[in-house]
Amino acid sequence: MKYSRAIVGILFLNAVAVGAADSSLVARWDFDGNDPIDLISHGGVKTAEAGPAAPEFPELPKANKAIQLDGKGARLMLADTGKDSRFKFRKGDAITLEAWVKLDGRKPGSPIYIIGKGRTGDANFDKDNQNWSLRVISDSSGTAKLSFLFATEPGSGTAAWHRWTSNVGFADNDGWHHVAVTHRFGDPKSMRGWIDGKSGEGRWDMGGEAGAQPRVDDDAVWIGSALNGSSGNSFQGWLDAVAVHRAVLDDKVLAARFKRVGGPRVVVSKPEPKPAAEVMPQIDDVPADRVLLTLA
Repeated sequence: MKYSRAIVGILFLNAVAVGAADSSLVARWDFDGNDPIDLISHGGVKTAEAGPAAPEFPELPKANKAIQLDGKGARLMLADTGKDSRFKFRKGDAITLEAWVKLDGRKPGSPIYIIGKGRTGDANFDKDNQNWSLRVISDSSGTAKLSFLFATEPGSGTAAWHRWTSNVGFADNDGWHHVAVTHRFGDPKSMRGWIDGKSGEGRWDMGGEAGAQPRVDDDAVWIGSALNGSSGNSFQGWLDAVAVHRAVLDDKVLAARFKRVGGPRVVVSKPEPKPAAEVMPQIDDVPADRVLLTLA
């Protein structure tokens, strides 16, 4: 999956042309061997793997293909095209990120990247330059939730990082799921997540809500990893139909993305255990000229 610069340029034009019927589509990668994929492969990336397919998913081809990533820094990379790149999102821009995912092994507490722009670790850019990203994070109960993360421009008067996490998720060991997030930068209340065609709320659990300008530069788009290929943030499993849109896709469109024999498998995770409240112990009958020491 390594291409010369000339071929990469042609492939990029073709990738955009695929979305001609959908003007919001920036790019979509189906990994079926016929895609005009403008990506460079690095590390343990396997192609022509079995993807979500009929008969379980009746609207998908029986021989649908996907990619598999080993979770050790494996990734697909796309160089930014410069000033007028459609992969750059600024305040006021709407975005939808979507993909089919199948996890292979749990990394509790570590957000693993499906796709993101920036935060690659390239020394030519500031390290905290996440323009946008779609990730999944598994909790201790084995539930994988959606995670949307972006950074804001310095001097914006808000926290440097803003992370949204879905309230619901899916079991991290039960096969293929379709996931998506929609957001309009500058309007934090517009944030929504989708799992298996079902929409759900979430919470801004890092940095709070923000209407500030997201961080924008010429750093690359990566599928499957971030941070110089950090294993803790690398996707381990299979990916298919990864797409970026410059729009908040209609509810009916996203609901129709997932049709499965047996229906969706959205779950609510068990609440994480919380530490006991700190309470001052009751201390009685200590003489005024003595010291009481207790260990618990």
